[in-house]
Amino acid sequence: MEGRCACSSVRVTLARRPDYINQCDCSVCLRLGAAWGYFHPRDVTVIGETARFIRGDVAEPYIAYHSCPVCGATTHWTPLPNGPSERTGVNMRLFEPDSLEGLEVRFSDGLRRQGKDRPPDRHPPITIRDRWPT
Repeated sequence: MEGRCACSSVRVTLARRPDYINQCDCSVCLRLGAAWGYFHPRDVTVIGETARFIRGDVAEPYIAYHSCPVCGATTHWTPLPNGPSERTGVNMRLFEPDSLEGLEVRFSDGLRRQGKDRPPDRHPPITIRDRWPT
């Protein structure tokens, strides 16, 4: 699979489709407008320069968010040294909707997240059919 930012300055290639897509509503993900697919870092190739953002509002940030410095699109996140070394997140909104058909979309309640634990779900998952969920 290959996705791209709005201006095509950053391209992301994936070795496979994600197992599911996570729409998190934590204070950062909500503002970044991302819908995350999770992968082992070896399954993700990013081509193009990105700008990096690390949260300053948490005591021990554990991931760095990346975006295109030209169009501003959020592209992916990478783990920091104290983060999840076996996982990286890719913004699945970079990919054509048709390539995501049939994937489950989960809605995590990131605002209630406690540390690095998985947050509860806001409501049951849905499956992508013809277009992105609203």
